[in-house]
Amino acid sequence: MNEHVATHADGTMSELHRWFESIKYHLVHYQDWITEAAMLGGIAFVVGFLLKNFGRYIVSALLVAVLTIIVLQYAGIVTVTIPQLFEMLGVSGISSVPQLFEQIVAWVKVHGTGAVSIVIGFIIGWVLG
Repeated sequence: MNEHVATHADGTMSELHRWFESIKYHLVHYQDWITEAAMLGGIAFVVGFLLKNFGRYIVSALLVAVLTIIVLQYAGIVTVTIPQLFEMLGVSGISSVPQLFEQIVAWVKVHGTGAVSIVIGFIIGWVLG
């Protein structure tokens, strides 16, 4: 039984060592993530803070703006073309909600530290707001 525990401990230690080595490699060779994480975390902090303090007003203003655009389009005063709107927002290749979620998951996989900093920044902004 002691041999099994020692073998398991050695395996865990080597796995831990490999994990620390990969983090060290990431810190040395990918320093752009620090700027990305700081920028996204700061933006998320501001958004969380503003939503906590002014969320009711922000939601009301967005609702009024969307309803105004819908009424103006219905009256024929403006024309909203959804494909051009998606292209302007940078999501032109997305045609369905599942495709949107696939794009979000792909972004999170590529920008993991940025995604984590967004969550942490938003939570801290919300708590301090």
